[in-house]
Order: sequence, then C-alpha cells, then structure tokens
Amino acid sequence: MDPGNPKSSSGSRILIKQRVCLAVEQEIQTEVHEYEVTDEDYLEIANRLISFVSDVGLSFIHAVYNAAGIKPLGLLLLPAVSGVVLLKKSMYSSLRPLDALEQMMLCSECTTVEQFQYMHYAQLSQDADVCADLIQLMSVLVTLEQQSNEEFKYNIAKELCQLRSPDKVMSELVIDLMAGSDTPVYFVSTMSNCTDLYRTVHLLLEMLRLDNKNETKSRDTGLSKLMLSINHLFSSELGISIISECLQQQAVVRFSISRNLLLLQNILLER
Repeated sequence: MDPGNPKSSSGSRILIKQRVCLAVEQEIQTEVHEYEVTDEDYLEIANRLISFVSDVGLSFIHAVYNAAGIKPLGLLLLPAVSGVVLLKKSMYSSLRPLDALEQMMLCSECTTVEQFQYMHYAQLSQDADVCADLIQLMSVLVTLEQQSNEEFKYNIAKELCQLRSPDKVMSELVIDLMAGSDTPVYFVSTMSNCTDLYRTVHLLLEMLRLDNKNETKSRDTGLSKLMLSINHLFSSELGISIISECLQQQAVVRFSISRNLLLLQNILLER
C-alpha cells in the first residue's frame, strides 16, 4: 500500500470498515444464535458492539500517540547546574544527580563506599568505616521500606497529620506489626555488623536535614559565587517548578528514611 496514493488510502479505509462490520456481525450472531431477536434488540446489540469497537480503537490510537510522544529525540546538557534535559516529541524530562541519601535509598543494592569518595559529605569521603556502616544501616531501612505495607504507611501519615507524637504513634503500630514475626532477630544480626552504630545514626540524622550545615561547610567557597551566577536560570515558572519538584522528591525520601529509622528503633527496643 502506498500511503501517498489517495486511491490506496481510500481502499484501505474501505477494507478496515468491511472487516469491522464483519467482526461486529459475527459477534452479534454469536450472542443471538440460540434465540430469535426483534429488530430493536438487534440494533441495540449492534450499537453496543460498535461503541465497544470504537472505544477500543480510540484507546489503541491514544496509546500509539502517547508512545510516539514519549520517544526520546535528544539530550540537552546543562553543565552549569549538573543537569540533563531529555527531549521528547511531546514533552521533556529534567534529570539531576542523586544526593547521597537518595543514592543509598534508591540504589542500595549497587551502592559502594568508593562512590562517595568525592562527594561533598566530608565524613563519608574521609572515613570509610563510617561510610560502610551507613550503607549497611541504609540497606536495613530499605528492607523495612519494602516490607512495610501501604496501610501501615498510611496510618502513620494520618496520625502525624493529627499532630500526634511520632514516638507514640510508632510504638503503638509496631506492636501489631511484630506480632508473630522473627524480623527483630534478622535486624539485630544485621546491625551487629556495624562498627559504631551510635556514630552512624548520628551522621544519618545530620544528613537528613535539608539545610545540612556540615555539607555547606565542606563545600568549596567558590560554590556560593557559582550559585549566584545561575540563580537567574531558575527564576521562571519552569525553573521554580523544577526546583519545587526536586525539593519534594528529596523531602519524600527523607521522610521515608526517618519513618523507617524510627520503626527500626522501636523494633530493637521491643525485642
């Protein structure tokens, strides 16, 4: 079939129409072959089947259109802000580097000490033992995240919205969560591999702060000048939207870590 040929296109439409009508007719005969129907019943069945075929066709066209729209077309590098824009036919995606906590939370299985040698967290890059302990702790928190059901997470969020103390909420929920479970034994044996658990938890609590002072002090003083030079890049509605989405992603990750750390604490205390 030649798409540029009008006769060919017309013939194709006629062929599709014939096949659709034949399929509808066959489906009607399948439904009514055991009994006689009136003309009104026949038309009602035909209209219902044609509507169904139309819905399926529209859904297929919509899926094809969306698949074509999200097809990557190219990359736009933003080295000044360490970002990448993935250009697509009908949209684009902004990509940014993961921070240390996001790396350990989202990619825990492939996180190693060597990956943090050049990061801005001085305690991670200078002390390999603490970094290894933190990776071990985060692997436990990730396991808790995967094992916690949505109802448990929802109940915690609901109670916190009512301004209840997180300690009281977690202590009440963890009793039901641990009933008949050998989870504490697993976590105790895993945490025993940490060389300095107190120092590791303290470091994690410091890193959970979005305005981490240790991180800011450890950065080169030239970073402030760099930030001043690129502030105009995020002053538009699009820039503000990107910043707010990044902040929301970081806040969600930190909330999950905080919830799981509190859960781990209560599990160990209840043991």
